[in-house]
Amino acid sequence: MNELARGVQRTYLILTLLTTLAASFIWGINTLFLLDAGLSNTEAFTANAFFTLGQVIFEVPTGVVADTRGRRFSFLLGAFTLLVSTLLYLLMWNIEAAAEENGRSVAETLDIMERTKAIDRGDHPDEYESA
Repeated sequence: MNELARGVQRTYLILTLLTTLAASFIWGINTLFLLDAGLSNTEAFTANAFFTLGQVIFEVPTGVVADTRGRRFSFLLGAFTLLVSTLLYLLMWNIEAAAEENGRSVAETLDIMERTKAIDRGDHPDEYESA
């Protein structure tokens, strides 16, 4: 096998590993996360079933993108979407943990974060400082 072929194979294996790791991370923790959020076993597995149905439904548009823009673009778009959704998943988990730690709801914590950003920017300081 020449060096170019090894490079392509190495890149493919790394991308496959990272994609599988990200998907497994979400899928492996998702059921526990849903159960911890108060869903019953039936509701959690129903949510997972709808997720799987969404994957099946979006297979066709992904194929269209691959046919029109190329397989590489389609793969990179999917990998980027998975990366963003994984980061959002982790972000929301951290926000929920911070809210629970402070005895507030997620909405209250997000409101406090927005107020802090607004004060830092200098937007309507009088409105936020009195709250």
